[in-house]
Amino acid sequence: MSENNGQIMGNMATLVYLGVANGMISLLIAKSKFFEKFRDYFFNRGHSFIHELLSCPYCISHWVAIMMTIIWQPRLTNSIIPLDFLISMFVMVAVATVSWTIAFGLMNWAEKE
Repeated sequence: MSENNGQIMGNMATLVYLGVANGMISLLIAKSKFFEKFRDYFFNRGHSFIHELLSCPYCISHWVAIMMTIIWQPRLTNSIIPLDFLISMFVMVAVATVSWTIAFGLMNWAEKE
């Protein structure tokens, strides 16, 4: 394996880790009781659109991915940096979607047991 391929595989692993973390952060903000008062604050102020956005893990995962991309700056391809960051962000959102879907399904399954 060439050094460039090893670097890309390492960056892909980083995106998977960040994607799973993104999924759990998004699920925590959107569905947990911990952030319920934060979400309700916007609803009670008449900002139902913001409340809806904060109640949607998929919507939040994009904003979390933007912040993670700014902080960690993962490089998945060797293209132009803004395009590379955009690709990395969407890969992170895809992994986040899978992770919070699994976590949310497990939480629902546990509640039924």
